[in-house]
Amino acid sequence: MMHRVFCSLGSNQGDRLAYIQNGVKLLLGIGCENVTSSGVYETKAWGLKEQPDFLNICLGLDTELEAYQFLDAIIQIERQLGRQREIKWGPRTLDIDILLYDEVVLKEDILTIPHPYMQVRKFVIMPLAELAPNVIHPVLNKSIAVLNNVCPDEDLPVLIGKLFS
Repeated sequence: MMHRVFCSLGSNQGDRLAYIQNGVKLLLGIGCENVTSSGVYETKAWGLKEQPDFLNICLGLDTELEAYQFLDAIIQIERQLGRQREIKWGPRTLDIDILLYDEVVLKEDILTIPHPYMQVRKFVIMPLAELAPNVIHPVLNKSIAVLNNVCPDEDLPVLIGKLFS
Protein backbone atom coordinates (compact mmCIF):
# COMPACT_ATOMS: atom_id res chain seq x y z
CA MET A 1 0.00 0.00 0.00
CA MET A 2 1.30 3.46 -0.89
CA HIS A 3 1.46 6.22 1.69
CA ARG A 4 1.62 9.97 0.98
CA VAL A 5 4.36 11.58 3.03
CA PHE A 6 5.41 15.20 3.35
CA CYS A 7 8.88 15.82 4.71
CA SER A 8 11.31 18.69 5.06
CA LEU A 9 15.00 18.66 4.19
CA GLY A 10 17.50 21.20 5.45
CA SER A 11 21.25 21.73 5.32
CA ASN A 12 23.62 24.37 6.66
CA GLN A 13 27.04 22.79 6.23
CA GLY A 14 29.28 22.54 3.18
CA ASP A 15 27.56 22.51 -0.21
CA ARG A 16 24.05 22.82 1.19
CA LEU A 17 22.26 22.41 -2.13
CA ALA A 18 24.30 19.32 -3.04
CA TYR A 19 23.40 17.70 0.30
CA ILE A 20 19.70 18.33 -0.35
CA GLN A 21 19.95 17.07 -3.94
CA ASN A 22 21.78 13.94 -2.78
CA GLY A 23 19.16 13.41 -0.08
CA VAL A 24 16.43 13.50 -2.73
CA LYS A 25 18.37 11.03 -4.92
CA LEU A 26 18.75 8.67 -1.97
CA LEU A 27 15.01 8.94 -1.21
CA LEU A 28 14.32 7.95 -4.80
CA GLY A 29 16.74 5.06 -4.26
CA ILE A 30 14.60 3.64 -1.43
CA GLY A 31 11.60 3.50 -3.72
CA CYS A 32 9.92 6.85 -3.15
CA GLU A 33 7.72 7.83 -6.09
CA ASN A 34 5.70 10.82 -7.33
CA VAL A 35 8.13 13.21 -5.67
CA THR A 36 7.15 16.87 -5.73
CA SER A 37 9.25 19.69 -4.30
CA SER A 38 8.72 23.16 -2.99
CA GLY A 39 11.15 25.84 -3.97
CA VAL A 40 14.50 26.08 -2.23
CA TYR A 41 14.48 28.58 0.62
CA GLU A 42 17.33 30.15 2.55
CA THR A 43 16.52 30.60 6.22
CA LYS A 44 18.04 31.69 9.48
CA ALA A 45 18.79 28.95 11.99
CA TRP A 46 15.95 28.17 14.40
CA GLY A 47 16.55 27.22 18.03
CA LEU A 48 20.33 27.49 18.15
CA LYS A 49 20.77 30.71 16.16
CA GLU A 50 24.58 31.08 16.20
CA GLN A 51 25.26 28.97 13.12
CA PRO A 52 25.20 29.31 9.32
CA ASP A 53 21.96 29.85 7.41
CA PHE A 54 20.05 26.84 6.11
CA LEU A 55 18.70 25.82 2.75
CA ASN A 56 15.30 24.16 3.18
CA ILE A 57 12.76 22.42 0.97
CA CYS A 58 9.63 20.36 1.49
CA LEU A 59 8.89 17.23 -0.47
CA GLY A 60 5.73 15.29 -1.11
CA LEU A 61 6.27 11.65 -1.99
CA ASP A 62 4.66 8.25 -2.10
CA THR A 63 6.25 5.28 -0.34
CA GLU A 64 5.36 1.71 0.49
CA LEU A 65 7.41 1.98 3.69
CA GLU A 66 5.51 2.08 6.95
CA ALA A 67 6.17 5.12 9.17
CA TYR A 68 8.90 3.54 11.32
CA GLN A 69 10.55 1.96 8.27
CA PHE A 70 10.56 5.38 6.59
CA LEU A 71 12.06 6.94 9.74
CA ASP A 72 14.82 4.31 9.77
CA ALA A 73 15.51 4.94 6.07
CA ILE A 74 15.81 8.72 6.46
CA ILE A 75 18.10 8.34 9.47
CA GLN A 76 20.33 6.11 7.33
CA ILE A 77 20.29 8.71 4.52
CA GLU A 78 21.28 11.45 6.98
CA ARG A 79 24.15 9.30 8.27
CA GLN A 80 25.25 8.39 4.76
CA LEU A 81 25.55 12.11 4.02
CA GLY A 82 27.61 12.80 7.14
CA ARG A 83 24.98 13.89 9.67
CA GLN A 84 26.25 13.84 13.23
CA ARG A 85 23.86 14.38 16.13
CA GLU A 86 26.08 16.11 18.68
CA ILE A 87 24.23 19.35 19.48
CA LYS A 88 20.44 19.71 19.60
CA TRP A 89 19.38 22.00 16.72
CA GLY A 90 23.05 22.28 15.77
CA PRO A 91 24.65 22.47 12.32
CA ARG A 92 24.01 19.57 9.98
CA THR A 93 24.87 18.30 6.55
CA LEU A 94 21.30 17.07 6.08
CA ASP A 95 18.25 16.93 8.27
CA ILE A 96 15.11 15.12 7.10
CA ASP A 97 11.92 15.42 9.15
CA ILE A 98 8.63 13.65 8.59
CA LEU A 99 5.95 16.33 8.66
CA LEU A 100 2.85 14.36 7.67
CA TYR A 101 2.32 10.68 6.89
CA ASP A 102 -1.12 10.09 5.37
CA GLU A 103 -3.54 11.28 8.08
CA VAL A 104 -1.66 9.42 10.81
CA VAL A 105 -1.50 10.87 14.31
CA LEU A 106 1.27 9.27 16.36
CA LYS A 107 3.06 10.36 19.51
CA GLU A 108 5.89 8.06 20.53
CA ASP A 109 9.33 8.70 22.02
CA ILE A 110 11.13 8.38 18.67
CA LEU A 111 8.43 9.53 16.26
CA THR A 112 5.69 12.13 16.45
CA ILE A 113 3.41 12.67 13.45
CA PRO A 114 2.41 15.30 12.53
CA HIS A 115 5.69 17.02 13.30
CA PRO A 116 5.04 18.92 16.55
CA TYR A 117 6.73 22.20 15.50
CA MET A 118 5.83 22.45 11.83
CA GLN A 119 3.14 25.10 12.32
CA VAL A 120 5.44 27.43 14.30
CA ARG A 121 8.44 27.28 11.95
CA LYS A 122 8.09 29.47 8.89
CA PHE A 123 10.96 27.62 7.15
CA VAL A 124 8.79 24.48 7.27
CA ILE A 125 5.22 25.70 6.90
CA MET A 126 5.89 28.19 4.07
CA PRO A 127 7.45 25.64 1.67
CA LEU A 128 4.83 23.07 2.72
CA ALA A 129 2.07 25.59 1.95
CA GLU A 130 3.60 26.12 -1.49
CA LEU A 131 3.51 22.36 -2.06
CA ALA A 132 0.27 21.30 -0.35
CA PRO A 133 -1.86 24.30 0.65
CA ASN A 134 -5.12 22.36 0.89
CA VAL A 135 -3.86 19.44 2.97
CA ILE A 136 -5.49 19.42 6.39
CA HIS A 137 -3.36 19.09 9.53
CA PRO A 138 -4.87 16.00 11.21
CA VAL A 139 -4.60 17.41 14.75
CA LEU A 140 -5.15 21.15 14.31
CA ASN A 141 -7.85 20.55 11.67
CA LYS A 142 -6.71 23.52 9.59
CA SER A 143 -5.27 23.65 6.10
CA ILE A 144 -1.55 24.10 5.63
CA ALA A 145 -2.30 27.43 3.90
CA VAL A 146 -4.16 28.70 6.98
CA LEU A 147 -1.37 27.51 9.28
CA ASN A 148 1.15 29.34 7.11
CA ASN A 149 -0.90 32.54 7.32
CA VAL A 150 -1.06 32.44 11.13
CA CYS A 151 2.46 31.15 11.80
CA PRO A 152 4.03 33.28 14.56
CA ASP A 153 7.63 32.87 13.27
CA GLU A 154 8.90 36.26 12.07
CA ASP A 155 12.02 34.94 10.27
CA LEU A 156 10.76 34.78 6.70
CA PRO A 157 12.50 32.32 4.39
CA VAL A 158 13.84 33.70 1.11
CA LEU A 159 13.03 31.76 -2.06
CA ILE A 160 16.28 31.28 -3.98
CA GLY A 161 15.28 28.82 -6.68
CA LYS A 162 13.84 25.45 -7.62
CA LEU A 163 15.18 21.98 -7.00
CA PHE A 164 13.53 20.56 -10.15
CA SER A 165 12.58 22.49 -13.26
